[in-house]
Amino acid sequence: MYFDKPGKDNTDQTLKFAADRGRELGLTEAVVATSSGKTAYKALEVFDGFQVTVVTYHCGFKEPFKNRMEDEVRKDIEDQGIRVIASSHALSGVERSVAKKHSGIYPVLLIADNYLTIAKNCIKGL
Repeated sequence: MYFDKPGKDNTDQTLKFAADRGRELGLTEAVVATSSGKTAYKALEVFDGFQVTVVTYHCGFKEPFKNRMEDEVRKDIEDQGIRVIASSHALSGVERSVAKKHSGIYPVLLIADNYLTIAKNCIKGL
């Protein structure tokens, strides 16, 4: 599946495609990324019959001591049976800070970039 341009306008179609493909493969679980919770609400409709897990940014990602997803939204999503995980990226942090300060690229960043490339190609291959 390819889109002419990136952006949230592609979310509905991407979710539908992923849910349809998941059903074809006999999957019963789905993981969806969201920052505000909007995609989680859409996933509730599209992934009927799936156990959905939502991954969102860790506290302080954008502003110190502030969550991107409002607490009320998170509670509402969880009350509807969706697991919400807020976590930092496993392959970032210290190394990204060093790379930014010293204008270089380091092994963990190369690994993270390769994972991203593989994931994008897997999605295209579905």
